[in-house]
Parts: sequence; structure tokens; C-alpha cells
Amino acid sequence: MSSASRVRLLVVGGGLAGLAAARVAQARGVDWRLVEGSDRLGGRVATDIVEGFAIDRGFQVLLTAYPSLAAHLDELALGRFTPGAWVRVDHGGKAAFHRAIDPWRRPLDALQLDWRHVLPLRDAIKLARLRGTIQREDPAAQGVSTVEYLENRGFSKTAMDRFFRPFFGGVLLDRELGAPATFMRRLFGYFSHGDAAIPARGMGRLPAALAGPLDPTRIVYESRVTSIVGGRVTLATGEVIEADKVIVCTDPDAAAALTGSSSTQSSRWHATTACYYTVDGDGALPSPLDTPTLVLNAVGPRNSPIHHIAPLSTVSPTLAPTGRHLISVSHDGVADAGLEPAMTAELRRWFPDTRWRLLAITPVAHALPAWPDSKRSDPFRVLTNRLYLAGDGIADRSIEGALSSGRQAAEALLA
Repeated sequence: MSSASRVRLLVVGGGLAGLAAARVAQARGVDWRLVEGSDRLGGRVATDIVEGFAIDRGFQVLLTAYPSLAAHLDELALGRFTPGAWVRVDHGGKAAFHRAIDPWRRPLDALQLDWRHVLPLRDAIKLARLRGTIQREDPAAQGVSTVEYLENRGFSKTAMDRFFRPFFGGVLLDRELGAPATFMRRLFGYFSHGDAAIPARGMGRLPAALAGPLDPTRIVYESRVTSIVGGRVTLATGEVIEADKVIVCTDPDAAAALTGSSSTQSSRWHATTACYYTVDGDGALPSPLDTPTLVLNAVGPRNSPIHHIAPLSTVSPTLAPTGRHLISVSHDGVADAGLEPAMTAELRRWFPDTRWRLLAITPVAHALPAWPDSKRSDPFRVLTNRLYLAGDGIADRSIEGALSSGRQAAEALLA
């Protein structure tokens, strides 16, 4: 790239939103470039290979009901979780696992009635009614947080502690459930009408699939942007790109630094840590890890370092070498050096006959941008008629939010 090049559209940032924007530009035949500060595409979605195991940087899944993924599901070769979860519940000091399978999607499995150990009957009825409303807007969800909305609908503390905080708290990376109720309802709809899934060989396959059709000569790596003034974009190398239109698809803090717009800044982030284990010995997994089902810990974060467990290789055998197992154990926040021994000790307490071996720990301090107090969610943000912002720091905090934001921003700028 020359020191004074010019393009019609410049995309800053090669995460999911940036890739979605570039795909729009290429489909429309306009002159575009994408500059990425690191040596790879995908942003916070990445997979490393450790001893032949596919290790995602933080536990992540995609939802097959996301509209933006409809065209990519086949090529991702997905492994799918069973709808529902195993829930670890405390019964007077003794914990037990109960299988809470989605009764609408797996009615025969749901006849086991394990739900009664997770939700009181009144809460189960309220949950059924809530599920029946998710395809239409609910005025009561406007302007309130998820926890306020659920409490206003009359859910009990037992339901909050045994289902909503373990499940949606893990999805939102926020046990306080401070995300907008409107966003929670959209997520509930995606979970209700699709599957949680993991691509073969890990989540890193998603950005690779999105980048597949793109012209690689238009993507520049290790090119950190230092300033944006109008359509004049300066890189750390001193190179300057003159662009008719610019879409900034970085995280909110970097976007604020580049554009000077304080309204984009997110000073709070939700953090998570995933510990990846394999099993030594005969390789047998204990129940309930021998089913492709998420395991939620409803006992409480004060009593355990474990938030949830995902038997990844049970969901998708491609994530581990042949005959081996890969298990992700998630923890709220970024923990100190004491997490690994505490996590391993807890696993041995839960499953005393299993020989656990740690493969990797992936702490992610900036996993999801926290929602602002205004609970505002825009598909993208317009700073000037030639400078737009996109990404999950502006739209919904999700894969769908990032993809939809980048696509809509590019469509609007190139209209």
C-alpha cells in the first residue's frame, strides 16, 4: 500500500463486524480496504491448537438461529448442544445434577420431570408464558434491565438463582443480569428456535469462513491506525489512506481514542476465564459430561470457582485428538494464580474417579463490553456522513450483534 493511497471504503478492524462490512463492499464491487492491527482476523474470536486440542480464547458458542449465520451453517460443520442443561443444585448441603431439557423441543426427554428440582411449578408456568411471548415485542421490557424485567414478571428467588443467573448470567457474562430486557428476550428467542453450537476445530473457523470470499490483497495486517481525521486515516507506519467512507469496527475504547467521540467509550467490560481440561487414563467421561449438554452450577459463585462446564469433545469430537476428550470449565471474571488449583480441586470433588489434566487457561479481561446505563442499542452509530462506528460495543453484545452491525453500517454508507 502506498503512503498516499485512496479507496472508496476503508474498514478499520478485522473482527466480525469488520469482516461483515468488507463482505458488503466486495459484493457491491466498490474499492475497499481493511486494516487490522494484529496478525490475524477475528478479533475476540480465536482458536489456538494445544497438543492437538482446539482451544478457544474463552468459552464461546454460536447460535444457529442467528440470522446473519444462515448462509454459513453448513460450511462450519457444527457440533450442537442438546437444548437445555444439566443443573447442579444444592439440597440441604448435598448437591445433585438435574437434567432440565427444553420440553418444547425434546418433549420425551422432558417427561423425566427433572425440571421440578430446578424450578418450582409456578416459575415453570411463568417461564412457559415468557417463552410464548418472545416472538413479539413486550412494552414491559422497554428501558429496564433483565433482572428488573424478570422480577416484575414474578419469578421467584429460587428461579433466579437456579436458572436465570446460571444460564443467562453465563451468556451475558453478568450474574447481576444488568443487560437490557429487550436483548435477553432476543437471546431467549434464538435459544428457543435454534441450537447452541461449536464449529469443527473451534470458533476460529467462523472468521475464517467469513473471510473466505474476500480478496486477500485488500486486507493489510499489523497496521495499527493512529488517527482518523475526516476521511484521512494515518497508520503507525506513517502511511496515509484517503477514504471516501470509513467504518471503525474496533472495540469501544479504541474507537473512542481514534474518533474522539466519548459517547462510544465503554469503561466497563465483562471478563471470563476458561480452563481447558482433558481426561487421562481410560478416557471415560463421568455423567453428566458424557452427554452433549451444558452443565450449570446453581450452587453459587461464593461456594465454587465453577460457573459452568461444557463437554466440548462430546459436542464436537473434532475439537480433540481421536479418542480424547476436551472439557471447558468457565469461571466468572479474570482470576489470580490460585484459580488453577482451586478449579482442579473442585472438579475432583465433583467427579472423584476422574483423572483431570489441565491443558490451558484462557483469561479474557475484555470479553464483552458492558451495557451503558441508558441500555441503548443501535445497529451502528453515525459520527459524520463519511464516518460510522460498528460492532458489538454499539449493537447487541453478541456474534449476531457484531455481524449485523458491520453489515448494516456498510449498507448505509454505500447506499
